[in-house]
Amino acid sequence: MGLFSRKKPQRRPERRIRVPEGFELPAKTQWGYTPALLDTSVIGDLSGKILTGTELAPRVSLHHDAAGADMTIRRPEGLQNGLEVAFNSFDGSFCSLAFGLPDHGVRGLGRNHLLRLSLHAQSAAPFKAYARLNLVYGPNSEQITRMIDIGAGDSFAEFDIFYSRFDPQRASDAWIDLIFNDPEGRAVTLSDVVILRRVRASL
Repeated sequence: MGLFSRKKPQRRPERRIRVPEGFELPAKTQWGYTPALLDTSVIGDLSGKILTGTELAPRVSLHHDAAGADMTIRRPEGLQNGLEVAFNSFDGSFCSLAFGLPDHGVRGLGRNHLLRLSLHAQSAAPFKAYARLNLVYGPNSEQITRMIDIGAGDSFAEFDIFYSRFDPQRASDAWIDLIFNDPEGRAVTLSDVVILRRVRASL
């Protein structure tokens, strides 16, 4: 080696983002998370009146405003990470599934990021729902809401954090609500849900 020769810098190995088969990874995706939808080792099939706030799996919980509700939640046969929700009678206005981001996902968020909620869902009668990103930073919180198609296969909603007042230095929590309005009589099967973070294009 000559006196002034330089050692070539080694490239860092790319971090592989694991997502279920069939899900698209957009360009500049940095991080991905696939939550377990129903932890059958802790909770089995549920039926009848299911209380709001019921935890279905780590960082996945059910919320609603119904006083009287008759619903069934189970894992469909043949799916390793699936969730089926059937609403028989429901006197509330909404029911939602909340998907919490793990701590390392919250810490990595910045104003230059897009968060995407991707899902594969089936329903006999496809419908529109809402996906809502909730950001907590210090004493403040902010919500970004998008519409999403439910029941016709693959769909996604994307949240642009740039236009929010989010302060990454004070970030403490983040989650995404999948909100079904007036769900009585509906049945929805989610085979997988994926949350992805990528860098937005520069303005």
